[in-house]
Amino acid sequence: MNEHMTIQCDCPQCGRVCGFKSQFAGRIARCLTCDARFVIPSESGQPAHLCKPQPAPALPGFYANAMKGSIKAFFHRDSCTGLIFCAALVIFHFFLGNEDMSFTLPGFRPPLLIGWTVTLITFGGFSWYCLQVILDTQMGSDSLPSVDMGSGFEFIWNVIKSCYLFLISLLLALLPASLISAGFESFGIDIGAFFYVLVGICLLLWPINLAILALGVPWWRIFRYDLLIKAIVKTFWPYMFTTLFTLIAFYVVFLGMALFAPQDDANMRIVAGALALRLGGAVLFLFAMRIIGTYCLHYSDVCPDLWAEDSAWQPGLD
Repeated sequence: MNEHMTIQCDCPQCGRVCGFKSQFAGRIARCLTCDARFVIPSESGQPAHLCKPQPAPALPGFYANAMKGSIKAFFHRDSCTGLIFCAALVIFHFFLGNEDMSFTLPGFRPPLLIGWTVTLITFGGFSWYCLQVILDTQMGSDSLPSVDMGSGFEFIWNVIKSCYLFLISLLLALLPASLISAGFESFGIDIGAFFYVLVGICLLLWPINLAILALGVPWWRIFRYDLLIKAIVKTFWPYMFTTLFTLIAFYVVFLGMALFAPQDDANMRIVAGALALRLGGAVLFLFAMRIIGTYCLHYSDVCPDLWAEDSAWQPGLD
């Protein structure tokens, strides 16, 4: 091939047509539109393949940023809106989450399931904000994110989508335990209490699943257990710290939800204590979400195969 000939190829990420002299075939080029790096093919018409991201050292200071940085973020003046928003959701659900205002008419009972509606809106709003905290922290923000869930159908979509993503992240984390248990049972083997051991191990995947969904990483990587385990092993202690804090926060939220249902004749001290527990659980959970974002900020470059953004190349292509 003449060295003065031109090789034309499409950027594998954005599709822009790129041209190079034939003498540069096999070298790495950068797309001027999307900044993607790819290998120049040997001839025009051949596909260009994205360069696999290379591992890089972790950013130092994870624990200090996770604790001190998160505390500072909660006291940042720009965080007030987000904290008030989450507190309002908790209080709203606390007093109205169990209400059923249906009434009976002759031959008809109009359903006014206020509690279910309130639960959906508050859980969706809080889930949406938690995912925003992870994303905002991973981008290096010094405060909690602002609140903009949209209006009308956009708001409803964000509520439903966030509920779904939050629940599916937990269910998919527990999926391996269910599959292993089902596999043993198909052979007539009862694993008994060992199932709960499997559940405990699988719960370790929940924070990383939340991060994948929050950061817009291709969702199918939740099923790339090789990449998940690789990332956890390479960042074992920081990830264990992140997971432990997340599970403790989740347990506190669960206690606040499970131990008390508002009653008309309830003692005011009990009501105030239960509300304080729910508010404290919400703050602790937001703190855990910020730690997840901090983990991604410091350690995403350690395992770039997991955290790289979506592109046109398919898994397994080198």
